[in-house]
Amino acid sequence: MENVFGAVSSGQAFSSPENFVATAIRAVNTYQNTRALSNTGINQELQNMTVRGLTAASNQYVSGVNNTRFPISDINQNNSTQASARNLGR
Repeated sequence: MENVFGAVSSGQAFSSPENFVATAIRAVNTYQNTRALSNTGINQELQNMTVRGLTAASNQYVSGVNNTRFPISDINQNNSTQASARNLGR
């Protein structure tokens, strides 16, 4: 289901006739598969989608500068700037 919504919301489904047909086929297959799910299966699918969505959202870099990423931690110390103490006259 998330593949269908993702393709439609990103516009990928409409970028070519092949993508449109592939998305339509996925939508039909998804509909047919959901009819066979039990309540337990539906709950499991919703949990999986929620966990994947939250994981994807939490793995995004956050910064206030466009097109720039400030990593939260750099285990290998490859991309970090060393800080040094400065007396600012206070």
